Amino acid sequence: SIHLTLQSQNLKGSPFSILVESGKSNSTTSYPSGSGLSSTVAGTNSTINLVSRDRFWNPQKNPAYASDVAAGIITGMSNTYHPKVSLVTLGEFLFAYSITRAGTYNIALSLNSVALARSPYPLTVVPAAP
Repeated sequence: SIHLTLQSQNLKGSPFSILVESGKSNSTTSYPSGSGLSSTVAGTNSTINLVSRDRFWNPQKNPAYASDVAAGIITGMSNTYHPKVSLVTLGEFLFAYSITRAGTYNIALSLNSVALARSPYPLTVVPAAP
């Protein structure tokens, strides 16, 4: 709520209730996390979470931005993988992938066609136990 005065007098109806909503999603402040972001074991299912935020770091919970689009591509070892992207809840995405060949890769993530800060991320895929 907000309390307003005019010439040291309370305004009629003050305090007023206000609603502050998140703004447009921003690729600079939105960030990925999860164990699948930096390393995984060949042949296992791995995931990365992406939390969408506005330019002031507010979590994206505004239905006006429900059409946000997250995308990812993993490249390396002469291969290209396209993680499956799903919407977990408004403003939160899940990337799922499985890479079968051990080696060094890069994960490029974007939000609304704009690369996330620090993208691409290095990914190490280690061999599965025999």
